[in-house]
Amino acid sequence: MKAKTVETKVAQSEARALSKFNLISHIKMNAVCREIRNLDYTTAINLLGQLPNKSARIIEKTIKSAYNNLLQVDSNVTEENCYVKTLEVGTGPNIKRMVPRARGRADIQFKRTSHLTAVVARRS
Repeated sequence: MKAKTVETKVAQSEARALSKFNLISHIKMNAVCREIRNLDYTTAINLLGQLPNKSARIIEKTIKSAYNNLLQVDSNVTEENCYVKTLEVGTGPNIKRMVPRARGRADIQFKRTSHLTAVVARRS
């Protein structure tokens, strides 16, 4: 995670966290996000802790950051009252690298990046 921004909505008791320029494809990250959306906070963190994927570590950190941002807004929130409202994965810029090939040629290798937005909200 390179950069994070914090935005909160006090009226609806929700907070979000951004994780940008993650060096993993958005397709691989979205496969894990599909399983986590709309789960309780504790269930989501426990599930992500058991997954062996690189994207699970990034998603877990971002969800925990969103929960801590929610605690800054409303200190009465407990982990049992929260859930993962949305997880949005977007594409980031591609990093281009040259790979040497036969006969002095070169191929371009794309290292794909992704942006992740997590929103944690309080159950009404």
